[in-house]
Parts: sequence; structure tokens; C-alpha cells
Amino acid sequence: MGIYIDYYISQTPTLNDKTNNTELDYKMGEIIVNNNLEKIKTIGDAYMCAGGVPVRNNTNPIDTCLAALQIQDYMRKHSTS
Repeated sequence: MGIYIDYYISQTPTLNDKTNNTELDYKMGEIIVNNNLEKIKTIGDAYMCAGGVPVRNNTNPIDTCLAALQIQDYMRKHSTS
């Protein structure tokens, strides 16, 4: 089970955008670690992670869904639009 997150900052990033991007990367990493997921890679402005890697257990699907909901909540609260 995995999550693929694609977020948009802006076409011409400002210093504030870069700071927000760093904070966003940190927060996503924190959520991933807290939910026992494994970051696979960052692809441009997208973030890929998976549950059950390298050790599978019965809560991986739940952990993955909870992480997705936490990321969604964080993005909603910190949206600049």
C-alpha cells in the first residue's frame, strides 16, 4: 500500500515558497515516520511512500490511510489559496 502526493507551490518560487516547501517536506517526513511508512523518493514536487516496507504487518493499510488523512489535514490547514 502506498501514497503518492503531488503538491503545487508556484511557477516562479519566491523565498517564502522555498521556506514553505522545506517546512512541507519536514512535516510530510514527520507524518511518514510517525505512521511507520517508508519514504520511497521525492520526484520533483511529488512525494512517494509505502507501508509494509521493509517489514509487513497487519496495520500497514491502516497506517497508510491515517498518514494520507494527516497529510490532507495539514495541507488544508496550510493552504495559501
